[in-house]
Amino acid sequence: LWELYGPGEEDYRMLSATRIDPAGTGPGPALVETRFQLEQPGHYRLRVATTDLAGRSTVVWRSLGVSR
Repeated sequence: LWELYGPGEEDYRMLSATRIDPAGTGPGPALVETRFQLEQPGHYRLRVATTDLAGRSTVVWRSLGVSR
């Protein structure tokens, strides 16, 4: 799940993964990519969440700044 918040309090977008490349069938990281455009300057927050088959979850937040 990819979510983008900002630049305003009311601004929210759910993003879809455009590429998923599992790292084989064994344990280990997988590569997941998405592409999106930011057209308004300001401060954004990107939230990425995932869950594995055992039910463990991870959430990562990243801040993005866009200036003109």
